[in-house]
Amino acid sequence: MKYKVDLFKENDLELLDRIRQNDELALDVMLEKYKPLIVKKINQYMFPKAEIGDYIQEGYKVLLKAIDTYRDDYSKTFTRYFELLLTNRFNTLYKKSKNDKTIIIPEEEIVDDASLEVDDYIDLSIYKFSKFENQIYDLYFNRQESIDQICDELNVQHKQVYNSIQRIKKKISSSNLANK
Repeated sequence: MKYKVDLFKENDLELLDRIRQNDELALDVMLEKYKPLIVKKINQYMFPKAEIGDYIQEGYKVLLKAIDTYRDDYSKTFTRYFELLLTNRFNTLYKKSKNDKTIIIPEEEIVDDASLEVDDYIDLSIYKFSKFENQIYDLYFNRQESIDQICDELNVQHKQVYNSIQRIKKKISSSNLANK
């Protein structure tokens, strides 16, 4: 398994290139690399613990879709592109589960037209984040920086960052509930 660790040193574009050349090992590395992000998103939505395996599989479907549709000329990194698609998908699933009072994973695809820009999928302005919350959202959720890194970068205390993360989650959750 040592060669897998070495593949993590490749950037996403190199892995994407290898995947597109049917390198199954590169695909395995990409799936393993993004599993923590998928799990993190699942936890943000507080989906039922009994259904986590289904949501991980749904996250993998979104990752495969992102691999197929990502283009090098996008203004977003692959990670950001994937996260936006994943958030879009989980928003849809969350709304569906709240409307139906059951967890149902629909079969429809996230994106029908790969030529659309990522910004067409999710409008974060609906959450009405403060300037500080926008910074925290970008650093913590998009760039996946640690709390310590954020504190150092913004020169703030841990409690401020933790509180902001909780407010962001609450705003996203409230917005999702309001849209049901």
